[in-house]
Amino acid sequence: MKIPLVYTTIKRLLVILALFLSIDASGQQPIFKNYSIDNGLLSNEVYHVIQDQKGYIWIATGQGVNRYNGYSFKNYNQLDGLPDNTVLELFEDQKGRIWTVTLTGELAWIKNDTIKIYPYNDIVFKHNTEKRHPIKKSFYVDSLDNVYISFYDNNPIKIDASGSVAMLKSPEPNTSIIETITNDKIIFGCIKTPTSLVLKNPVIDNKSHNLTLRKGFRSVSCRYKRNILYSDLNRLYYFDTSGKLNSHNFEKQILWISEDRKGLLWISFLDNGVKAYNNFNFSESVYHFLPEYDISSVALDHEDGYWFTTLKNGIFYTPSLQLKKLTPGKNGVSENIDNILSFDEKVWFSGGSGKYFTYDFNKLETVNYGKPKNFGHSKMLKAFGDSIILSELNKGTFLIYKNQFKKISERYFSDAIRLKDNNIHLFYRRKSKKINTPYYTITEYTNFYEIYTVQLYKDNEVWLGTDRGLFRLNLKTKEIKEINSSKLLRNRINVILKDSKNKLWIGTQGSGLIKYGDTIEAHYKKEDGLSGNSINAIKLINDTLWVGTNHGITSAALINDSIQKTRITNITKGHGLPANEIHDIAFLNNSVFAATNKGVGFFPRNIHSHSSPLYITNFKISGKDTVLLKNYQLQHDQNYIEISFVSINYQRNKPIEYYFLMEGIDKNWRKTTDLKIQYPSLEPGSYNLRIKAVNSFGKTNSDEAQISITIKKPYYQTYWFYTITILLILLIIFTVFHIIFKFRLNEIDKRISLEKELNKSRQQALSTQMNPHFIYNSLTSVQNYILNNNALKSSEYLSKLGGLMRRMLDNSQHTYITLQEEVEALQHYVDMELLRFHHDFNFELDIDKQLNLHEIYVPPLFLQPYVENAIHHGLRLKKGSKQLKVNIFNSNEQVNIHIEDNGVGRRKSKEIQENLRSIHRSQGMQITKKRLKLFNKLYKSEFKVSAFDVNPVNQDTGTRIEIVFSPF
Repeated sequence: MKIPLVYTTIKRLLVILALFLSIDASGQQPIFKNYSIDNGLLSNEVYHVIQDQKGYIWIATGQGVNRYNGYSFKNYNQLDGLPDNTVLELFEDQKGRIWTVTLTGELAWIKNDTIKIYPYNDIVFKHNTEKRHPIKKSFYVDSLDNVYISFYDNNPIKIDASGSVAMLKSPEPNTSIIETITNDKIIFGCIKTPTSLVLKNPVIDNKSHNLTLRKGFRSVSCRYKRNILYSDLNRLYYFDTSGKLNSHNFEKQILWISEDRKGLLWISFLDNGVKAYNNFNFSESVYHFLPEYDISSVALDHEDGYWFTTLKNGIFYTPSLQLKKLTPGKNGVSENIDNILSFDEKVWFSGGSGKYFTYDFNKLETVNYGKPKNFGHSKMLKAFGDSIILSELNKGTFLIYKNQFKKISERYFSDAIRLKDNNIHLFYRRKSKKINTPYYTITEYTNFYEIYTVQLYKDNEVWLGTDRGLFRLNLKTKEIKEINSSKLLRNRINVILKDSKNKLWIGTQGSGLIKYGDTIEAHYKKEDGLSGNSINAIKLINDTLWVGTNHGITSAALINDSIQKTRITNITKGHGLPANEIHDIAFLNNSVFAATNKGVGFFPRNIHSHSSPLYITNFKISGKDTVLLKNYQLQHDQNYIEISFVSINYQRNKPIEYYFLMEGIDKNWRKTTDLKIQYPSLEPGSYNLRIKAVNSFGKTNSDEAQISITIKKPYYQTYWFYTITILLILLIIFTVFHIIFKFRLNEIDKRISLEKELNKSRQQALSTQMNPHFIYNSLTSVQNYILNNNALKSSEYLSKLGGLMRRMLDNSQHTYITLQEEVEALQHYVDMELLRFHHDFNFELDIDKQLNLHEIYVPPLFLQPYVENAIHHGLRLKKGSKQLKVNIFNSNEQVNIHIEDNGVGRRKSKEIQENLRSIHRSQGMQITKKRLKLFNKLYKSEFKVSAFDVNPVNQDTGTRIEIVFSPF
């Protein structure tokens, strides 16, 4: 903007305001987090901290050892198997074993959560004759399992893997070595007399150097840039690369010396915290941290975070020394900072209470422009040309020029723009004013929504972000148009940025980041990699978009004007920001400054980000822990599994996001923040579990954690079982078929045999019924009719005889015939006998009308023998009235045939037969009985024949034959 010509007329007022200017150089500090017994440490008395190869933090305390994975502390103490609870030092050997060096010098190591006591502790104990504690940083284990350890007032020893001891004696007479291993090199520190020390440097020149010792001797050593450092109370000795011995005296006693991989030398002091030095420049420290604590060790982890152990106050952790916090004010109170900008080679930021701050990497200044009790909170800080406009909540808007102030409005503005004519438009939350007096002009727009941000798009076109969405304002026509093409644009809009291609990047309150052209071209949110969905600041520099959200800062490299998830880095409180709620962002000298609700944090623009290692920590089968393997072969009833895992990341303030995919079950990756997943009932099959983690930087670990799992089928689902089962089934089928076949053959043989016997018996029956005696008698009867000139009777008799013989011969050709055919044959036979005996007896045939004789099958020639027996052995021998009845009826679904005569009876007939020695008819009955038995067997029928006396009391009054069978 143009500097007003009458500026001098108000100079006095500005000078008066400038009297409140004050300078405060309280400076910058990283963010520290303190871990104590309240967080899970075994003790606040901490002696040493290391990070192992996997990334776990190991902490030696006065009550045992802690292992920390970023989530929780695991404890190891004497109850778990340590030889002593006071652990002074930790060491990881090449096999991944964590060695513990205790106060008494007893050793143990920890691996896979198992504690092993060093088998030669008795040798160590015997060597420590003075019962002194081990010297700090003098313990070492090489690749051959040789153990080196040194105690105060005694020579160090070397114990090999078999237990053989070698004492490392000083080459000087009457001296003792007190310092041994450092980075695979031996430093000889030899006590010659109670008041002198001989140091030898075999790495450089192997020369002896006599030094004077003081009362209360304490030593610690290290290597720094190929130089060897050695301390004696507050005096530091160091050999340079030429072999020259140098020394430096500090005000406080030295507790710790170490070099980190960044080339910094860390020295801690009694009652004065820890300092970092560079290149032996001890006149000025690079850092001075925790001055009120006794720091016992320093460790730099794989994420560039630092760990500082203390003797009384646990352990302190800072995520990064790259991220710092500005703490203005005498007491370092963090203020809520809404706005920040880069101006005049400084960073300017405003907080509240009538003051603003500037910082140039050397000095932090606080500038008061009003009485704190009369001022509220700064809402806007904007630079135009060589001036700054500051808007304050209660007292209005001020113009700042060369630390001079002028109040230009009684009201505060939410944002401002400058046109080509250098006129500045200040936007109220609900109105717009155009400045234009000798210095400005104000134009008001009333009855409008609350404005949060403005962006000049063209000469007279302004985009407005309001609590009701996106609007476009034409400054000439005063027309305001609502952009409501999407409901996303009707949310509250906090910030708008125009890029070089006239695309708008719009930050919403809770709905993420929108890229807008003529319409919405892209929409990014937390699921796409943003740190949060409420966007408060957007800056674009060198094709990198910096986005301040309610959950940190997102740095996204633009590729083809688009954000890609793989090119996103998130910086949060976990990395060292004062808070996650980011209000504004500014840049100065390749550094990023973030205004937060708890002060200002800043860090290098090219801050290093990295992924975090991911490990599977446990594998449970049916609720039981197992040995960790890459591949599991499990039985079918071992299908309830639980897998625990952890991604080691200390720079976080929220749970890490884990993604897992069980190949064989899942088609898509599933997300969780838990540290374990369960599969309660895996079906038999092969599976491959893949797990990856996205850390607080938004980086995915490069190597997925994987486990292959095979659930074997139960034996009854295996191929060999199927094969054996099929073979057994085939064998059983074959056996059954063979048995059935044999059975059928036997049945067929039996049937054939039965049929043969039946045919034979049928022929016998025919022969008995068509025997020569019957034919002779029949022909004799015909002859008598002829001799008596009874041609009609003889002709009738011959006709019946021929019909009977034809029927008998025809029926005898069949295995079975209908009952109707059998009855007709029987009727012919009885008619023949009636003619033969001149109707000497009466014959009665009674058939149940409900019976269909054509559907009932019987053996042929089976009734005639019983009727013939009744005629010849019952009726023929009787005198008087002779009756023969045949009754056929149905009873209980069975066919009943009763043949009853009133002859002489069974007893009388038997006597007569015996006297006559005649067995002809009894043979016919025997043959019929045999035939029925054969018929029953062959056709599974059941013909039952029973003989009864008609009168059981008087057995000479007749016989009844009862035949019962079921139709078939």
